[in-house]
Amino acid sequence: MKICGVNPRETKPEEESLWIHAPFRRRSTFPKPTASTSASIRSWSRSAPCGSLRRKQVPPDKNNRNVHRMEDVIVKMLDLEDEINADLQCLIDLKHEVVTIIKFVESPELQTLLELRYLCFNTWEEISVALHLDIRWLHRLHNKALNEVDAIRRAEP
Repeated sequence: MKICGVNPRETKPEEESLWIHAPFRRRSTFPKPTASTSASIRSWSRSAPCGSLRRKQVPPDKNNRNVHRMEDVIVKMLDLEDEINADLQCLIDLKHEVVTIIKFVESPELQTLLELRYLCFNTWEEISVALHLDIRWLHRLHNKALNEVDAIRRAEP
């Protein structure tokens, strides 16, 4: 029977300690976490009883080692995921507000200008080429569009 590619009966006494500790030497051979692994951890943590993972943070003591290391890592992952989701929702709401305000602008040319600048993130040069306008005239139209946006925002309750 071979364990880790070595037959224990064929080892010399000086190699025996290497054979005993062989599985612990190569930690990089463990499989890396995948999306399915994190999904299973996430589903497991969501189904766990309330408060079993999210425990009170206790400052570490120099004499005690952290025996809940994996639990702490999972809790941090879940907290960061919740924070990212909240930030994404905030950005989605902001983009929806920008789209709504742009739709209230009366001139289609000004709407196109605002969409290209603030939704497509085009540069002034790219917008100038797309609309066949001089950059100075484009800046004047942009100023006019922003004035309309200000009027729309002031009119909203």
